[in-house]
Formats: sequence, structure tokens, C-alpha cells
Amino acid sequence: MDELERIALAAYRPVYGPDAVDVAGATCLRAPYAPDSPMLNRVVGLGVDRPVDEAQLDDALAAMGDTTFYVAVSPSADAALDGL
Repeated sequence: MDELERIALAAYRPVYGPDAVDVAGATCLRAPYAPDSPMLNRVVGLGVDRPVDEAQLDDALAAMGDTTFYVAVSPSADAALDGL
């Protein structure tokens, strides 16, 4: 994860508090007060600090529960993520 991504994630963590959950090498940002907002509910950092596989993606998706969310794919993410 590059420096700007780390700074942004560090800024989000206090806002999300316990609803920012680390799963499978990613951070799942969940906004239970806005479950239908993909702008507030998202998976970030997947495949950035380490290679990613289907099981890790499945774990991150499962952690988001029944919210509507985005999976933010960083330009520096593992290229395998595109195929998953």
C-alpha cells in the first residue's frame, strides 16, 4: 500500500471505529447506519500488501454481510484480483 493509501485508511479508522474490520489482508469499512450506501461501505487494500486468492476475496466479501458495498481496487493491487 502506498503512502497516500495508508494515510487515507488511517483517517477512516477513527470514523468507522469497530466497524473497520481487518479481513484477509484487506480492511472492510462497514457503515451500519447506511447499509445501502456503497460509498460508505467498502473493502479497501485487498491484494495490496500481499498476493490475493479466491478464498481471501470470499472472506472479505462475507465480512461485509448484507450491505451494499464497493471493492476498491488499488492500482498497486495484485493483478490476480482482476480475474477474481
